[in-house]
Amino acid sequence: MPGTSSNKINYYKILPTEVVIAAITACFLIWAIIFVIRFSFVALDNQRYFSLFDGAMISMRCAWNFSHGYGLVWNRSGVRIWRGTLS
Repeated sequence: MPGTSSNKINYYKILPTEVVIAAITACFLIWAIIFVIRFSFVALDNQRYFSLFDGAMISMRCAWNFSHGYGLVWNRSGVRIWRGTLS
């Protein structure tokens, strides 16, 4: 029947963009949580401590300077060293 062909469900339809973005975001969040937990440690006082690598600390300081109008630099005063030379 010619009228029933439009009622078929296409199971090979491409997923909507929102579903793909939500799946990628969920995977990233799961990975990030596992990463943070793996690189934290419990000290003798039963407190959990988290550590950052040198590259993360350098990026955080440069981002702070950039957000406060000093540019992408490590030192905001004195000799200005471009952040790219530190990595």
